[in-house]
Amino acid sequence: MKIPAFVLRQLYVKGSLRAGGEVRFTLHNSLAAATLTALKEVKVGGQAVPLDRVSMELDGATHDHTTSPDKPVVFPRGAEAHVCVAQAAQPGELKVRLVTESAEFGELVIEFEDDATG
Repeated sequence: MKIPAFVLRQLYVKGSLRAGGEVRFTLHNSLAAATLTALKEVKVGGQAVPLDRVSMELDGATHDHTTSPDKPVVFPRGAEAHVCVAQAAQPGELKVRLVTESAEFGELVIEFEDDATG
């Protein structure tokens, strides 16, 4: 079941985007539990970011780009994930794109634009 982009955009916690030496933001899963099996793409300000520069803190554990069907990450309904992208970006209007794979829903494309604070 493919989830529309406008629904996935709601995962982003408005106002959580931070920029400077790295980019940070929060996703709140208000939809349904998902088993993440791959991190496929991350772009910040239109620039692709090497996946080994991306990490996610969820339920006190830090997960990196090596998420796979053999090493999945469960993103429960109601949970918050704090994403860190080790790439510098200037504060101000910033567009972010994160593409991941879920066992339940297939490819998930989360895109948002917000005013990043420093």
